[in-house]
Amino acid sequence: MRLGRLTRFSLGVCVTLLGVAACEPQVGRWKPALGISTERDSAGVRIVENAERHPDNVFRTSAEPVLILGAEPTADAFLLEVSGAVAFDRGPIVVANGGLRQLYWYDRKGRLTDRTGGAGSDPGQFMRLTDIRRNGRDSLSVYDIRLRRLSSIHRSGVFTGSVSLPVVESMPSGLPLGMFEDGQIAAYQGSFLMRDTGTVRMERLTREIFRFDPVTDSVFTIVVANGPEVMVVPDVLPRGGMVKRRRRFGRTGVYVVWNNSLAVGDNATYEFRLYDQTGTLQTIVRKDYERLAITNDHLQRVRTAQLETILDDGVRERIAQLFDVEPPPPEFMPAFGERILVDGQDRLWVADYGWPLDGPTEWSVFDGSGRLVAHVTTPANEWVSYASDDLILTVVTDESGREYVRGYSLESMTP
Repeated sequence: MRLGRLTRFSLGVCVTLLGVAACEPQVGRWKPALGISTERDSAGVRIVENAERHPDNVFRTSAEPVLILGAEPTADAFLLEVSGAVAFDRGPIVVANGGLRQLYWYDRKGRLTDRTGGAGSDPGQFMRLTDIRRNGRDSLSVYDIRLRRLSSIHRSGVFTGSVSLPVVESMPSGLPLGMFEDGQIAAYQGSFLMRDTGTVRMERLTREIFRFDPVTDSVFTIVVANGPEVMVVPDVLPRGGMVKRRRRFGRTGVYVVWNNSLAVGDNATYEFRLYDQTGTLQTIVRKDYERLAITNDHLQRVRTAQLETILDDGVRERIAQLFDVEPPPPEFMPAFGERILVDGQDRLWVADYGWPLDGPTEWSVFDGSGRLVAHVTTPANEWVSYASDDLILTVVTDESGREYVRGYSLESMTP
């Protein structure tokens, strides 16, 4: 089905695909505090400066989950290779069960009520699920990276349309970031050539972020943004040569469609740049943060944690040798983490960079104008897939390798 039809279906409620943005975003109960956010104009660019902390709106997830999905004893209820979960307002919860190429539908009491999809390339089927997001109030969108296909499904479980991302030589594996209000899709280059040559060194990769117009089949580059920092180091495998590996404590870029703009963050500093679909810079959102210096103790703990996970003695020895030859780490830790998401009220959640790395995640939350409105702490080692005022959905794997989706309510930590 052509996206022209899907676009009209989706934009009937004026939302973004994979970005959860509405034309009239609900403010929710979180408000900016007086004096912590300032705005100014610089050569036509709106700049929003935020203090490090919001004095009032501080929340954490409930001590225990309010529901657990995937815990049923029957084999067909198991979750495997979960790529995310979403919830509809006063409606079902949907889990992308990638291992079975299906969407699992649950009621708000955690009961499995339906399974849709299945392996294949026909409409409504999937080959490799990698993403699921709310698509407005009444539908969701899932991305199949193998088919390069976005599919839209109504909250009733009915498949309503799909579109395939284009194959562009310079962008071989585009990954969707969301949809602008006129139906054009934002996506980015998602893969790099990891083999390399030459000497040990550090590089900063870039990502080309583009928009695709499904009506004219045209592609336009919005911006070329910073990607991850990588090290070019000897390959630890017997094949030898040089390979690219992520730099320890290295910087990276994060991107999402938010408030009908492309939000681009580079965690070398706490800043997000918002571009319109033509690539024009509109807004810069900043937040104060504490710069945490990287010490030998930090490096040693990372080294120990990595080596403990390697069972092969030979590989462990070669990995240990890399620590002695790789480029030095940055002076300071990144300004924020690598996870961002847009919640059910069109707010941007940014995972703060915490230490230790396996501790709870603290999120800074910004409203649609870029003002800091809340802080939320979520459990350690649980990947937050969906957030709203009344429900946080996380994906977790237990010691046996079994996966679950947990739902939490929010509790205020403000005295």
